[in-house]
Amino acid sequence: MDGEGYYYNSSKKNIKLKLSDKQPQEQKNGFKIFRIDGFYEYNDKKFNFELQIKSLVNIFWGEIEHKIIYKNNNYMLVDEFYKNIMGAIKKNLSMIDNQLLLIYDQVNKFNAIDPTVRKSQLETVLSKIIYDIFSTQMKKSIGLIVDFKKSCDAIVKYIFRTNNAEDLEDYNETLLKTLSRLNAIGKDDMNFNSQIEFEREVEF
Repeated sequence: MDGEGYYYNSSKKNIKLKLSDKQPQEQKNGFKIFRIDGFYEYNDKKFNFELQIKSLVNIFWGEIEHKIIYKNNNYMLVDEFYKNIMGAIKKNLSMIDNQLLLIYDQVNKFNAIDPTVRKSQLETVLSKIIYDIFSTQMKKSIGLIVDFKKSCDAIVKYIFRTNNAEDLEDYNETLLKTLSRLNAIGKDDMNFNSQIEFEREVEF
């Protein structure tokens, strides 16, 4: 670290970063981002820059926000429709980001473990996601939550078996398809006071 509080690599002393600021920083849109000030010295000249580190979800949201709001002359700040749509998109992106982070952490944690154990861990993660989605909807609908974690475990096992997921590649493909379906389900309101209606006749 130099006398001004900038950090640098001993082999690249002409590139310095200010790492003392609190990170990550929260943006106006609610997403968090790492903003690190720095400078590059070359031929006695100093070039300032800002290093930004953010998630792919954050980048995707920024593109949507820029095209819909800043490039749309018909958009009005008081337009509740656009506000609600943008809010729903942000909520779903945040959910996907959290799910992917959870999966990433689990995969890294058990990366060196036997493949059978890793499959079991993926099933556990997916079961938790299912439970979180439906328990949230249940709380919203009837004001309480029933413990149906074992049922979620059984559903996950059924999903993987019916998709003939044998190796990790099959598991990953099934996992992504199921996550996509769950995110679609999570957008719908569920009424837990109504009767269950099956799309087709159930055969026992």
